[in-house]
Amino acid sequence: MAVTVGLDRAKQVSAFPNESFRFDDTVVVLGVGPLGMCFLTKARMLGAGTIIAVDLSDYRLNFAKRLGADHALNAAHTTLSERLTAVRDLTHGRGADVVVECAGVPAAIPEALDML
Repeated sequence: MAVTVGLDRAKQVSAFPNESFRFDDTVVVLGVGPLGMCFLTKARMLGAGTIIAVDLSDYRLNFAKRLGADHALNAAHTTLSERLTAVRDLTHGRGADVVVECAGVPAAIPEALDML
């Protein structure tokens, strides 16, 4: 799990910039390939409350659920607006506490920020 050491110290965009990942945080993992699966597993080990996985592959999303994701969103079958709405609905309007971008595409960065 050394590759995911950053999650231990993940900084949040909030009024409290020095806070790190906390127990029961809502975590979104954008891209659940090998690296995303590592972050997902680490988030579960650290006590994440809700984990939302986003990917283009149903196979990867099903595997992510087996590893501990509570919800899975297929980006190939949903629009950006639908994904943002889903995250807001699943977090009762708050947005995610932490978003980990593992998709490796530039378009995922603004999406990640909008999910916070």
